[in-house]
Amino acid sequence: MQNITHYEMTTEFHKAFNLAAPNKPTILSKDQVINRSTWVCEEVIELIHATAQSDEAFKEMYAQLLANMKNTYERQLEKKYPEDVMTAQVDANLDIIYFGNGNFTEMGVDPEEPYKIVHGANMGKLWEDGKPRYNEFGKVMKPPTWQPPEPFLEAEIQRQIESAQ
Repeated sequence: MQNITHYEMTTEFHKAFNLAAPNKPTILSKDQVINRSTWVCEEVIELIHATAQSDEAFKEMYAQLLANMKNTYERQLEKKYPEDVMTAQVDANLDIIYFGNGNFTEMGVDPEEPYKIVHGANMGKLWEDGKPRYNEFGKVMKPPTWQPPEPFLEAEIQRQIESAQ
């Protein structure tokens, strides 16, 4: 794969799948913020589930997440709303990225190659004509040639483990 940044890969995906990709800074709408925040939360819950390894642990970890989120919500209620929404949105999104990269740091995983693998799997959802297909609910349909990224991620992680020894 060509040497492009994570941002450029994500922009390529957005353009290919007819998602927002403005060419200048644009404030996210309330709907965009709710949708994108929901998707981030889905990934956080997936992370908790992968870590828990049992229903009991998953329920406990999820309950702790909800309690922590409630505390964060209550702290936010005490703050003034920002005058510059664009800057505040950029700051919050950069913090999300920074924490995500911190997760990789704490795991000792270099995310560069895994990101390319996931990007390739996402772009692999385009059909032979280079266009996406959607079901009646608007969800992207995977073509018969699509391959899940997990086996490739597993191999890359194993490569990183072996190269560190």
